[in-house]
Amino acid sequence: MLLIAGHAAGQTAALSLSSGSGAPGGVVTVALELASTGATLGGLEWTIGYSTKDITAVNVSATNEVACNNTAGTSTCVLLAINSNTIANGTVATIAFTISSSTTDTSSAIQFSKAIAVSSAGSAVPATAAGGTIVLTPPPVITSASTANATVGTSFTYQIAASNSPTSYGAAGLPAGLSLSTSTGLISGTPTASGTSSITISATNSGGTGSAALTLTVIAAAPSGGNPVANSSVPSAGSGPGERFSFTVSDQGGSGFITGVAILFAPTLNTTNACYLIWDRTANTVSLTYDNPANGQTPFTPGANGIATNEQCTMNAANSTVIMDSTQVVVTMDLTFNSTFYGAKNIYLYASEGTANSGWTAVGSWTVTGGASEANSVSPASGNGSTSTFTFTVSDSSSETNLTGMTMLFTAGAPSDTANACYLVYNRTTSTIGLWDNTGNTTLSTKGIGSSATLQNSQCAVGYTVMNVSGNSIQFQIQLVFSSANFAGTQSIYLDADEPDESSGLVYMGSWTIP
Repeated sequence: MLLIAGHAAGQTAALSLSSGSGAPGGVVTVALELASTGATLGGLEWTIGYSTKDITAVNVSATNEVACNNTAGTSTCVLLAINSNTIANGTVATIAFTISSSTTDTSSAIQFSKAIAVSSAGSAVPATAAGGTIVLTPPPVITSASTANATVGTSFTYQIAASNSPTSYGAAGLPAGLSLSTSTGLISGTPTASGTSSITISATNSGGTGSAALTLTVIAAAPSGGNPVANSSVPSAGSGPGERFSFTVSDQGGSGFITGVAILFAPTLNTTNACYLIWDRTANTVSLTYDNPANGQTPFTPGANGIATNEQCTMNAANSTVIMDSTQVVVTMDLTFNSTFYGAKNIYLYASEGTANSGWTAVGSWTVTGGASEANSVSPASGNGSTSTFTFTVSDSSSETNLTGMTMLFTAGAPSDTANACYLVYNRTTSTIGLWDNTGNTTLSTKGIGSSATLQNSQCAVGYTVMNVSGNSIQFQIQLVFSSANFAGTQSIYLDADEPDESSGLVYMGSWTIP
């Protein structure tokens, strides 16, 4: 503590801290500045306070003799002009603050609780002090994918993404043909040789540098000038707990080069705990992987009876098809999503060949509604005859009162083939059963539930109808008479559970053969 002999009139001394910034776990050094007037100073004493949550240690150094007493949250120092005649204006000390590695704050205030100045003669000089703020800037964290694929002779780009506002980027170990824009973080170019490169990517800001490993696999170009391309998903957008999707991939060198197609429904490009499906041309199978794909998958021959399911989705193999033309492969699958997979998902598509692949390509998005409405069953689900009574069951995960009806379709084709079909709509709100005309979209004729009135098109006629409620389900019983002259053959049966703002989508339920 300074010993003061008296007061020196007309003299002042002002202490202030310079600004500083740094990262959690680092050290921030600031200057203690003196501005005095009318005084020749021989000693200073000050006490600063700080947050122990942000700062774990304080170290003070000076050209003049300085001694400090540090306690948790405060630092009291005395500085004496022993190494010089006086304490000159300017920087009188440097203060190093050790920043806690666990702090989540973006700034920390440094406050003075005491400031004393003494002249060389030992008299008091009025003193003031102004604190400061340390800006805490965490270094960037890399958030972009850890793997990427490229093809020799094909343009390639990869964007380094990182949090905490990087100001520059780095990439060490890039293969020949690729370069980095250090200001934007974009890796681009055309690879010239195949192989796997281990690249260290980094992002830097005032708080430091964050880095991560990127594995880049460059494959040779496909033979005969062909390269596999992941083209599209139909539909490419929408919502619901289920849908029939068609995925198209191609190779201008010929579809015969394509050996496999992979489909991924997931919020990010991660195949674990996702709806991850594979067509293997060599094995002639469509499959759904387990929650962890490393543990295997459930394969079926396209069109074979079978259900593959994991915690995210279910695939009906019986209604899966693979169609190839000269340059394209179209894989069609009936998918139903589980309620635990609720929310917006990206649709990724991947085409593979012996020595090349398309890489994962985003081809759309789908919002899983969590199975709010579900098309459950039809009974009978198979059989034959020109007349039969069918019971269709749909349900809602929370209450049957959410259901406004159902759509039933007997058709020789896909759910989109509603022309020249037996296409029926039960409207619970109006208590009617409707039958679309032969076009499938022009006129919907209706009659009341239980009515004996005539209701028919060229494919079928509607007899009696009954609706019942059971738990969260509704069951709709309908007698149908089919036209053997116009509608003979095996017809697929589809069912759609309807609600005011969504539906299950037409889901394959079974088949019926009309003699």
